[in-house]
Amino acid sequence: EKEAVFLFPPPIVLMGIKGLAKLIADNATSALTEHQIKNYFGRKIAIDASMSLYQFLIAVRADGPSGYGQLTNEAGEVTSHLSGMFYRTIRLLENGIKPVYVFDGKPPMLKSHELDKRKLKRAEAEVELKKAKEDADKMEIDKYERRLVRVTSDQCNDVKKLLTLMGVPIVNAPGEAEAQCAEMTKSDVVYGTATEDMDALTFGTTRLIRHLMQSAQKKRSDCGIQFADRVGRTQNYDGSVSRYLHSLWLRLYDIYSRNWSTSSLCTHSKT
Repeated sequence: EKEAVFLFPPPIVLMGIKGLAKLIADNATSALTEHQIKNYFGRKIAIDASMSLYQFLIAVRADGPSGYGQLTNEAGEVTSHLSGMFYRTIRLLENGIKPVYVFDGKPPMLKSHELDKRKLKRAEAEVELKKAKEDADKMEIDKYERRLVRVTSDQCNDVKKLLTLMGVPIVNAPGEAEAQCAEMTKSDVVYGTATEDMDALTFGTTRLIRHLMQSAQKKRSDCGIQFADRVGRTQNYDGSVSRYLHSLWLRLYDIYSRNWSTSSLCTHSKT
């Protein structure tokens, strides 16, 4: 019988525009506040479900003859995503937080180039994994198996069914889940967007909560950082990100797409 190994908290997957968090921390310190997790008691929080599933498929593992592999049932079907989502949701509920999980829809056309790059990286990882298996190198096998992890539609449907049975609301976004989370926050449907992906700010969320999941799983009182209203609001705020911020996000994305350094990003954003 395999011994389950729950690697909580899952690794923080940093996504979005590189250096944006540092830019805000250095130039808009009043926009960052730290809160205890108890401060979110009774709050509805939108969560990107796909990112959570990706973390669970990487982190929730069991010891096997070839190394640490994903948890499976008797039929050999992967269950890491179900186990991870169940226990994470329970811990959020124990802290009085009302999670609303948002699932990705169809990716935008603008993302096609990025998706092509990911396919190329997957192909390279498959070659390295085959070599690692031939060498019986457990560490390398585990390393490249993690790189090949992807969330399938069946796994999404499994989790949707689980959350429905738990009485937890789910939302199917028409496009990017982060964009839907941001819109729900702007419209006061939820209090904030909990994610490590800084893209939520560029989509216009007025509250971005980071490290919430790690705090819940460690049962700690501190809850990391909240990027609050001052990032996305102006004195004449009308429910959308200001024209100035739109220009800033576009400039930052241009720098990010050229793979410039973080220092270059901060320098260019001031011009």
